[in-house]
Amino acid sequence: MLTTVIHAAEDGHKPINPLLPATPDLIWGAVVFVVLFIFFWKIVLPRVTKTLDERRDAIEGVARQPELAGRLQVLMWIGIAFTEALAFVGIAVAFIPFP
Repeated sequence: MLTTVIHAAEDGHKPINPLLPATPDLIWGAVVFVVLFIFFWKIVLPRVTKTLDERRDAIEGVARQPELAGRLQVLMWIGIAFTEALAFVGIAVAFIPFP
């Protein structure tokens, strides 16, 4: 890398800035960001909102009918367990080397 900069300086070219990405990298980064933003806005956010609304309704249900607290608590723990399992699967898949 240093030799490339030295040769470029000797030839009269501008030195390469390693902190500034190339234009195609900036364009692809912006495109990927927009696609992921739209995906999260249209798909993930409504599902999270629905889940939070269901949780709020369950908590209000316990307040209205305390005798159902045990059953709702079991269902809530099962949901939490599935969420944690999904997170562990995601982490495990991230470390799988693909050819």
